[in-house]
Amino acid sequence: ITTSASAVSRRSSTHDGKHDKQEPGEGEQAPLDDDYASMDTSPGDDKPNPDCLARCYRCGKDPATAEKLRACGSCLAVKYCSSACQRDDWAEHKRFCAARGAAHKSTLIAGETLGSGSRKSNYRAWETKTNDWYKNHPQVHMQAEFLAWKHRAENPMICVTVSSLDGDGSASNVAVGMVPRSEWEGGNNEANFNSIFEKYDFRQDEQFAVQLVVSGLQLATCTTRKFSPCLSHLHSSVLISVRPEDYAEEIIRRMGDARGPRNVNYKLDLRLTGLCGAAHLNGALCLLKGGDPSNPERCVVCLVNESGREISVRHENVENMPRIMLFAEEM
Repeated sequence: ITTSASAVSRRSSTHDGKHDKQEPGEGEQAPLDDDYASMDTSPGDDKPNPDCLARCYRCGKDPATAEKLRACGSCLAVKYCSSACQRDDWAEHKRFCAARGAAHKSTLIAGETLGSGSRKSNYRAWETKTNDWYKNHPQVHMQAEFLAWKHRAENPMICVTVSSLDGDGSASNVAVGMVPRSEWEGGNNEANFNSIFEKYDFRQDEQFAVQLVVSGLQLATCTTRKFSPCLSHLHSSVLISVRPEDYAEEIIRRMGDARGPRNVNYKLDLRLTGLCGAAHLNGALCLLKGGDPSNPERCVVCLVNESGREISVRHENVENMPRIMLFAEEM
């Protein structure tokens, strides 16, 4: 699903662009476009997930076993594995086809600024890189998931804004926010977002929607994700008192996942403090690898939110963190 990058965060007038392709008549389904080949740029391993980019929009067929997906010949924004799936989806899709086609066209036009290739290839390369970044920063996904679960009754669009795809998942590079239906209704993306939340198989207690935006570009990409089963076991007080970033750090600590070597014994529940030359790392969750062999007054820690990068710090710059109780059975 392609959307305007700015409309998710504020109300704006309805997009009035026209589509190059001929619109289907009332009750008439658009042909499938063989030229619009799919790419597997879907983040994560949840299957099936019909809204992921390289899966059939109707049945969620896995691209690993599917034949080449073909896009709706009118909007080019949704793809199907067969004419049968498109026919089954047409009664629902025709309500949003024109609006999604206009949004998709404007997105491809914006793709001209991304490289020397065609609009389509430029946008696909950007979309792949953006989704890969999200997939490789689980703490950002956990924040998004926590916010979506907390506000799921409001049909929220979770907006993840990234300053740089070359940066990490820290707060200095990423902002995770929630926009409820009451705010995104009436904007440029209303039809696109409605096509997610009003889809026949969307369940607000099972799925949520995420929009990925890169600062400075008028581009965005949306996907649906499945909630982790553990969220249904959260104590009600956690949704009120715990920040999304603290929830993500606690889950990562419990997983013991430093995104680094698995053959190292780590000590969990630590964070950096009192750093001067690298003050931006103060408060960062880290895992203790051991003493620094080149300096007995220092130790080596692994930064959880920076893909397991190891740094050397003084012992006094590492402190224990209190554990956060999350689940009903822990209270």
